[in-house]
Amino acid sequence: VQGRDRHAPRALAREAPLRAPLEEARHPDAYELVLVDENDHSMRGPLLEGLVTNVFILEGTDALITAPDSNVLPGWVRSLVIQAARDIGFRVELKSPRVEDSHRWSAAFLTGTGRIMVPISMIGVRESTENESSLSSSSDTQNDLVNICTLDPYDDRILRLYQRVSEL
Repeated sequence: VQGRDRHAPRALAREAPLRAPLEEARHPDAYELVLVDENDHSMRGPLLEGLVTNVFILEGTDALITAPDSNVLPGWVRSLVIQAARDIGFRVELKSPRVEDSHRWSAAFLTGTGRIMVPISMIGVRESTENESSLSSSSDTQNDLVNICTLDPYDDRILRLYQRVSEL
Protein backbone atom coordinates (compact mmCIF):
# COMPACT_ATOMS: atom_id res chain seq x y z
CA VAL A 1 0.00 0.00 0.00
CA GLN A 2 2.98 2.32 0.22
CA GLY A 3 2.10 5.54 -1.55
CA ARG A 4 -1.18 4.10 -2.80
CA ASP A 5 -4.61 5.67 -2.41
CA ARG A 6 -7.01 4.92 0.40
CA HIS A 7 -9.81 2.57 -0.60
CA ALA A 8 -12.37 4.74 1.20
CA PRO A 9 -11.06 8.28 1.72
CA ARG A 10 -13.93 9.23 4.05
CA ALA A 11 -13.39 6.22 6.34
CA LEU A 12 -10.44 7.50 8.35
CA ALA A 13 -10.91 5.12 11.30
CA ARG A 14 -10.97 2.04 9.10
CA GLU A 15 -7.86 3.19 7.20
CA ALA A 16 -5.90 4.11 10.36
CA PRO A 17 -3.89 0.83 10.41
CA LEU A 18 -2.57 1.64 6.92
CA ARG A 19 -1.24 5.03 7.97
CA ALA A 20 1.65 3.90 10.23
CA PRO A 21 3.60 2.07 7.48
CA LEU A 22 3.07 5.02 5.14
CA GLU A 23 4.36 7.47 7.75
CA GLU A 24 7.43 5.25 8.21
CA ALA A 25 8.00 5.21 4.43
CA ARG A 26 7.96 9.01 4.19
CA HIS A 27 11.36 10.55 3.47
CA PRO A 28 12.68 12.14 6.70
CA ASP A 29 12.98 15.58 5.09
CA ALA A 30 9.61 15.46 3.33
CA TYR A 31 6.75 17.54 4.63
CA GLU A 32 4.14 15.09 3.36
CA LEU A 33 3.74 11.78 1.57
CA VAL A 34 1.35 12.10 -1.37
CA LEU A 35 -0.80 9.14 -2.33
CA VAL A 36 -1.17 8.15 -5.97
CA ASP A 37 -3.89 6.26 -7.81
CA GLU A 38 -3.48 2.57 -6.98
CA ASN A 39 -4.50 1.61 -10.51
CA ASP A 40 -1.34 3.19 -11.91
CA HIS A 41 1.53 0.83 -11.15
CA SER A 42 4.33 3.29 -11.95
CA MET A 43 3.92 5.18 -8.64
CA ARG A 44 4.15 8.31 -10.77
CA GLY A 45 0.49 8.21 -11.59
CA PRO A 46 -2.27 10.64 -10.76
CA LEU A 47 -1.74 12.49 -7.47
CA LEU A 48 -4.62 12.15 -5.05
CA GLU A 49 -3.95 13.53 -1.58
CA GLY A 50 -1.46 13.55 1.25
CA LEU A 51 -1.91 11.52 4.40
CA VAL A 52 -3.38 14.58 6.15
CA THR A 53 -3.54 17.13 3.33
CA ASN A 54 -5.10 17.84 -0.05
CA VAL A 55 -2.92 18.60 -3.09
CA PHE A 56 -3.45 21.55 -5.44
CA ILE A 57 -1.48 22.27 -8.63
CA LEU A 58 -1.32 25.57 -10.54
CA GLU A 59 -1.03 25.01 -14.27
CA GLY A 60 -0.80 27.72 -16.89
CA THR A 61 -2.11 31.13 -15.91
CA ASP A 62 -5.52 30.27 -14.51
CA ALA A 63 -5.98 26.53 -13.86
CA LEU A 64 -6.07 25.09 -10.36
CA ILE A 65 -6.08 21.29 -10.43
CA THR A 66 -6.98 18.97 -7.57
CA ALA A 67 -8.33 15.42 -7.35
CA PRO A 68 -12.10 14.94 -7.51
CA ASP A 69 -14.02 14.71 -4.25
CA SER A 70 -14.75 11.03 -4.87
CA ASN A 71 -11.02 10.19 -4.58
CA VAL A 72 -10.09 12.22 -1.50
CA LEU A 73 -11.29 13.29 1.93
CA PRO A 74 -12.55 16.73 0.90
CA GLY A 75 -12.39 18.69 4.17
CA TRP A 76 -13.53 22.22 4.91
CA VAL A 77 -10.21 23.92 4.06
CA ARG A 78 -10.24 22.29 0.61
CA SER A 79 -13.77 23.60 0.09
CA LEU A 80 -12.71 27.12 1.10
CA VAL A 81 -9.73 27.02 -1.26
CA ILE A 82 -11.90 25.89 -4.18
CA GLN A 83 -14.45 28.64 -3.45
CA ALA A 84 -11.71 31.28 -3.07
CA ALA A 85 -10.05 30.15 -6.29
CA ARG A 86 -13.29 30.55 -8.22
CA ASP A 87 -13.91 33.92 -6.56
CA ILE A 88 -10.62 35.34 -7.88
CA GLY A 89 -10.93 33.88 -11.37
CA PHE A 90 -9.19 30.51 -11.34
CA ARG A 91 -10.57 27.75 -13.50
CA VAL A 92 -10.88 24.89 -10.98
CA GLU A 93 -10.43 21.42 -12.49
CA LEU A 94 -11.49 18.51 -10.28
CA LYS A 95 -9.23 15.88 -11.80
CA SER A 96 -6.21 14.11 -10.41
CA PRO A 97 -3.01 15.92 -11.43
CA ARG A 98 -0.85 13.65 -13.59
CA VAL A 99 2.91 13.61 -12.97
CA GLU A 100 3.50 13.35 -16.71
CA ASP A 101 2.04 16.88 -16.97
CA SER A 102 4.45 18.29 -14.37
CA HIS A 103 6.35 20.25 -17.04
CA ARG A 104 3.25 22.51 -17.19
CA TRP A 105 3.05 23.05 -13.42
CA SER A 106 4.26 26.38 -12.11
CA ALA A 107 3.27 26.12 -8.46
CA ALA A 108 1.60 23.78 -6.01
CA PHE A 109 0.46 23.68 -2.41
CA LEU A 110 -1.05 21.42 0.22
CA THR A 111 -4.10 22.28 2.31
CA GLY A 112 -5.12 21.07 5.73
CA THR A 113 -6.64 22.26 8.97
CA GLY A 114 -3.27 22.65 10.70
CA ARG A 115 -1.65 25.17 8.36
CA ILE A 116 -4.39 26.02 5.86
CA MET A 117 -2.08 26.33 2.79
CA VAL A 118 1.54 25.14 2.52
CA PRO A 119 3.45 25.94 -0.72
CA ILE A 120 5.46 23.12 -2.32
CA SER A 121 8.92 23.78 -3.75
CA MET A 122 9.69 20.26 -5.00
CA ILE A 123 7.84 17.06 -5.73
CA GLY A 124 9.99 13.96 -5.76
CA VAL A 125 9.82 10.20 -5.82
CA ARG A 126 11.71 8.15 -3.29
CA GLU A 127 12.54 4.79 -4.79
CA SER A 128 12.50 1.84 -2.39
CA THR A 129 14.19 -1.52 -2.56
CA GLU A 130 10.97 -3.50 -3.04
CA ASN A 131 10.14 -1.93 -6.44
CA GLU A 132 7.73 0.40 -4.69
CA SER A 133 8.12 4.11 -4.28
CA SER A 134 6.33 6.99 -2.64
CA LEU A 135 5.68 10.51 -3.80
CA SER A 136 6.54 13.21 -1.34
CA SER A 137 6.97 16.94 -1.18
CA SER A 138 10.08 18.41 0.32
CA SER A 139 11.64 21.81 0.70
CA ASP A 140 15.04 20.62 -0.56
CA THR A 141 16.16 18.11 -3.15
CA GLN A 142 17.57 15.05 -1.39
CA ASN A 143 20.11 12.57 -2.77
CA ASP A 144 17.69 9.66 -2.55
CA LEU A 145 14.73 11.53 -4.00
CA VAL A 146 14.19 11.65 -7.74
CA ASN A 147 13.08 15.22 -8.47
CA ILE A 148 9.90 15.16 -10.54
CA CYS A 149 9.57 18.94 -10.65
CA THR A 150 10.76 22.10 -8.96
CA LEU A 151 8.07 24.68 -8.28
CA ASP A 152 7.89 28.31 -7.21
CA PRO A 153 6.72 28.41 -3.58
CA TYR A 154 6.52 32.22 -3.77
CA ASP A 155 4.14 32.35 -6.74
CA ASP A 156 1.94 35.48 -6.38
CA ARG A 157 -1.17 33.47 -7.22
CA ILE A 158 -0.71 31.36 -4.07
CA LEU A 159 -0.50 34.54 -1.99
CA ARG A 160 -3.62 36.00 -3.63
CA LEU A 161 -5.46 32.75 -3.07
CA TYR A 162 -4.35 32.59 0.57
CA GLN A 163 -5.52 36.17 1.08
CA ARG A 164 -8.95 35.34 -0.36
CA VAL A 165 -9.23 32.18 1.77
CA SER A 166 -8.49 34.24 4.90
CA GLU A 167 -11.33 36.61 3.99
CA LEU A 168 -13.92 33.82 3.83
